[in-house]
Amino acid sequence: MPSQNHLLVLVGGGHGSGKHDISNLLQRQLNSLRSEPFNKAFPILVREIDLIEYDKYHNNLSEKDGDSEDNDSYSPLRFDFEKLVGDLDTDAFWNTLEQRGNLTESESGDVAIDKDQELNGPVNPAAVTPNTIPEKTPLVAILTGPYALYDSRIRDKAIMKVYVDVDADTRLSRLLLRDVKPDNSNLSLLIDTYLNHLRPEVTEFVEPTKQYADVILTKPSSAEGGEYGVELIATGVYDRIKAESYNSLDSNTGTLTLGKHVTQNSYRYRRESFVEQHESYYSLN
Repeated sequence: MPSQNHLLVLVGGGHGSGKHDISNLLQRQLNSLRSEPFNKAFPILVREIDLIEYDKYHNNLSEKDGDSEDNDSYSPLRFDFEKLVGDLDTDAFWNTLEQRGNLTESESGDVAIDKDQELNGPVNPAAVTPNTIPEKTPLVAILTGPYALYDSRIRDKAIMKVYVDVDADTRLSRLLLRDVKPDNSNLSLLIDTYLNHLRPEVTEFVEPTKQYADVILTKPSSAEGGEYGVELIATGVYDRIKAESYNSLDSNTGTLTLGKHVTQNSYRYRRESFVEQHESYYSLN
């Protein structure tokens, strides 16, 4: 990564598992932690990168024959991981992400403006000036998509890897509730696409990435699996932010210093809290 102030969180899982719900909840939770009095000295920015919607990282499969193109459209081959890995290593990419907002939709090949200002604050390019964002404010990018945990080079850059684990029937019901038209005219097509393409894709390519996750959310729609699980993740991410924001550590006194802000053993306490929450969360699942 080009800077220690750039932090990457991965959220993967099958189609219809609720990855974006978890991503949005994580953004809100991080911003909630940011507003706590104890964290006033540690401002952050949070952005999302959507691999599915943001077609800058899609390979062009149109030159292949029909069967080959159709098969590759439901495999990792449709994503340009090489380009994404390269971008993650450039300051230009992170500067764009910081200034322009979430990378969630394409607009003539350009970066989309974040539509949810409640989550991330002002992101209108005209409204963002060098004085708007502190120079060393950590930027947390949440990379969301079925293949978020697929490439080892991307995993190596992440400080937290999350997998949203939902059974196939639940994923299908969620997809139908989300995508079916009011007159049900596309219902049979959606079911056919899921059974013949999406479900096999998840089984073959996506589910194996679960082994790389630091946290597996098995009940994302419940309070335990969703809100409490995301609270655990956000706590761990914020602990990392604060640890990397400290300018010095006096090993004799255990005092961590950031400018004029001094906190006795605060990171140690927060780390212990994270471990306890981690064990508690898995006892619920």
